Amino acid sequence: MRLAGKVAIVTGGGSGFGEGIVRKFVAEGALVLLMDREEAAASRVASEVGANVRPITGDISKLESFEAAADLARSTFGALDILVNNAGVAGPPYSVPWWGSRVWQRFLTFYWTKWQLTSDFADCPVLSKWSQD
Repeated sequence: MRLAGKVAIVTGGGSGFGEGIVRKFVAEGALVLLMDREEAAASRVASEVGANVRPITGDISKLESFEAAADLARSTFGALDILVNNAGVAGPPYSVPWWGSRVWQRFLTFYWTKWQLTSDFADCPVLSKWSQD
C-alpha cells in the first residue's frame, strides 16, 4: 500500500479518469476527498468505494470550492498530502478556430484559473513556488 495514511483531494473524481484515480488511491491506502461538480456522481463513487472517500460538490474555477475541499480534507482526515488536479471541461470535437471566441475564452479561463487556484491554496511548496514566478 504505497499511499497508506496519505490524504488526497481528487478533482473530477465522479467519473472517467478521476473515478479511476480515486479507486486506485483508496486501493493503495489513501484517504480521498472526491471533489466533483456533479453531486450525484461524487456520491455514487464515494458510496461504491467506501469509508475512505468523502464526496464534496465544487466548481474548481472558484476559490471557495478549493478552500472548502481543503478544509474538509483536513477536518475529516487530519491532513492534506496530495492534490490530483484532474477535473476538466470538454468542448466540441472541432478545431479551436471553430469554437469561436466565447468558447475559447471559457476554455482558457477555466484551465488558467484551475492552475492558479490550486497553486495558491494547496500548501504545496512546488505548486506555491510556481504560482509566485
